[in-house]
Amino acid sequence: VYSAWMADDGVCTIFAEFAEKAYEKELEEFTKLATFKGSDLIGLSYEPLFPYFADTPNAFRVLDGSSFITEGEGTGVVHMAPGFGEDDQRVCKENGIDVVVPVDESGRYTDEIY
Repeated sequence: VYSAWMADDGVCTIFAEFAEKAYEKELEEFTKLATFKGSDLIGLSYEPLFPYFADTPNAFRVLDGSSFITEGEGTGVVHMAPGFGEDDQRVCKENGIDVVVPVDESGRYTDEIY
């Protein structure tokens, strides 16, 4: 079960209910808007936090990672990075999202980030 929270500036954040206690202090300034099942979010798109790769087709959508993501840590929401993990790559490929690797062989960001 997940909940949507809104800050005074209009930014909406989603947390798994199991995580709300751990983030109680951070959520003091937020208003709880709604509660829903995680499956209700699958397929919805969202605005990326950073502009990098914002025009990547099919990206920035909520995907189902329930086969390998477990409860217990963090906010209950996981970012997928298809270039940096076997499960991420598999799930993104299944959903038509291309692999993007924005670091070079030295571990430095590529030009797309600058």
